[in-house]
Amino acid sequence: MIIKIGLLTISYLALTGVLWAQCPTSGTISSNCTTIGNLTISGATLNVDPGVTVTVMGTLKVESGGTLNGTGATFNVWTLADGAGSTNTYNGGTYNVSTSFSTANGGDFAMYNSNVVLSMGTVSISGDDVVLENSTFTGVSSWTTSVTSMAMTGTDITTSGSLQLENATITDAVLDVGTSISLKNTTVTNSIVNSGGKMTIENGSVVFDNSTLDLGTSNLMSFGTTALDFNGNGVLTMNNNTQVDIKGDIVNNEWYIDNSHVRATGNFDNAGNEILVVRNNGTFNLLRNFDNRGNSDVSADSGGFIDVGGNFDNRNGGAVDVNGGTLVVGGTFTGNTPTGDTGDCSGGSGGCCGSSCNPLPVSLLWFEGMERAGKVVLSWETVSELNNSHFTLERSRDGQTFDEIIKVEGAGSCKEMRRYEVTDEQGHNAWTVTYYRLSQTDYDGTHEVLKVIALGSTAFSSEIKTYPNPAFSESIFAVDGATADMSWGLYTISGLQIRTGNFSEEQKISTAGMKPGTYLLKVQNSSGFTTKRLAIQ
Repeated sequence: MIIKIGLLTISYLALTGVLWAQCPTSGTISSNCTTIGNLTISGATLNVDPGVTVTVMGTLKVESGGTLNGTGATFNVWTLADGAGSTNTYNGGTYNVSTSFSTANGGDFAMYNSNVVLSMGTVSISGDDVVLENSTFTGVSSWTTSVTSMAMTGTDITTSGSLQLENATITDAVLDVGTSISLKNTTVTNSIVNSGGKMTIENGSVVFDNSTLDLGTSNLMSFGTTALDFNGNGVLTMNNNTQVDIKGDIVNNEWYIDNSHVRATGNFDNAGNEILVVRNNGTFNLLRNFDNRGNSDVSADSGGFIDVGGNFDNRNGGAVDVNGGTLVVGGTFTGNTPTGDTGDCSGGSGGCCGSSCNPLPVSLLWFEGMERAGKVVLSWETVSELNNSHFTLERSRDGQTFDEIIKVEGAGSCKEMRRYEVTDEQGHNAWTVTYYRLSQTDYDGTHEVLKVIALGSTAFSSEIKTYPNPAFSESIFAVDGATADMSWGLYTISGLQIRTGNFSEEQKISTAGMKPGTYLLKVQNSSGFTTKRLAIQ
């Protein structure tokens, strides 16, 4: 007779003690064993040899300074736990957990080189000092933390639900969060954070250093849903080339973008004594509107660049200081005139003020397509143009090979907003995807791709392949399955971003300057992303 509970399959004979021996709680386990009920390692050391499977029908727990050494072993358990007392340690092993994993208050806990696989169970981390090193957690439904301090190094967490961290130092980690993430008094370094929903900065300080964030990836719309929220007095600092992509709105409290780069597709609520500082060549690119009313303060310092695609509301005591930085407003600017470097960004129709107001050949505000009566109307708007001879519109059915539709005369050089509209008579097949590419050409023949959009079902395809793999240093590799609306990023195995780009013109990436080793390639579009390992030799 076989009884199956969660991940555990129990033989009736085992329950009677006929087949399987009870597992010891100290010493060494050299062959498979099963414990009917709980297995507690209390103040002792239990070693499990590689290749051995330990089955626990109840809770596997380490407490009172106990240690479980299980490198190369497999543990099939109902519940995984840590008890109170001095430092309790899990060292190595794969833990298949049917329900939950929890650590106790009133003690220290450490886990090294372990893989915890839950059957959509919860993780609850409590205690004084917690260390998680070179471990993975998958199948997590939700993760909560209540600790005095936690050091997490080289540890990856994948959760279908929420993730809550506090008093944590996180290094070389990958956090894939299904719904929402909450951070309090936490520093994240050389890490990748992906959140399907909102990230909340709780009271206290949160720092991201040399990390990559993708927030709000499950939002059906790029605005109207909050993707970054500050709860109370939370303070957020981004340093050392942190890269952030935010799909949704932002509700701010106090935020410092220092030599880092943020792109947000929604609206920015900075109203009510809030602070935003962009400095040291950092950038903040906002697609929609910026609300800075009510004695709030914005600064663009030391090469900081703030680009607002919509309107900027600076009334009721709002303050903007541009000191060695730049502010660009694509819509209207209302309220108090910015201080610092001069410019025309406070003119009613928006504009630019600061140190970098020399316009690009074309400053594109938006580019979009809309189906009408079997045809596609393509429109775009520019903030400024410099020596712009013409635009070129192209169409593609596969996102790789493009055919020219039409050339549209540019405005030459102008600082006024210009809107363009073209109709594609061939239209779009509702059952497929059609890609449109907009590029610009100067009078001297210089060519630049401005943007690629896709109409139709753009569900992300994970069938992305690289070849050759291994690739060769100082060469190129191709990315099969990539389309023109996708972008890419190359990362070291620890999560450090070293290069970014897109596939708007070709599906190849150069390896020039890359040292031999293992890298991560992240490919994404508006519908999702995939990450592939790439070896360079």
